[in-house]
Amino acid sequence: MEKDSLFPKTISSDRGNKWKGTFGVKVEERAGNWRKGIPDRSETNAPSERWLLELELGTAACMRRCNAPKGYWSYAARTFCANVARDNTVRDGKTAYELLWKEKHKYEIMPFGCAVQYMQGPQKEPKGDKFESRARRGLFLTYDRGGAIIVL
Repeated sequence: MEKDSLFPKTISSDRGNKWKGTFGVKVEERAGNWRKGIPDRSETNAPSERWLLELELGTAACMRRCNAPKGYWSYAARTFCANVARDNTVRDGKTAYELLWKEKHKYEIMPFGCAVQYMQGPQKEPKGDKFESRARRGLFLTYDRGGAIIVL
């Protein structure tokens, strides 16, 4: 099987049960180099553990800043990861987004829960005054594919 260019060249992990069986075999097939932690000891991969802490704290900060209900944590985490990938340089002065897509991010980076005005889509017959704003107000939740955003 040809190595996937979007997959990391090296994976570092503990030796937990999640890595045993088919999942671990497929990771080894795609990544090739699998650095395993100390046997029978969890949390022995400092970079991965640090990123999980950053993700947890970043998601909590997003949620707290806009006073979001707990049910929106997945949107906050997704937005946090997307913004980190678009803003922080990781290798050769490029962001993770640039390394993956071979181009710079061309849209505005928005924080989770910020107020936005958006167009719902084409309307066949304008309602009300023709000079009245057609934009709607909402709250930004996360990015979607193709540069679209998800609003509430």
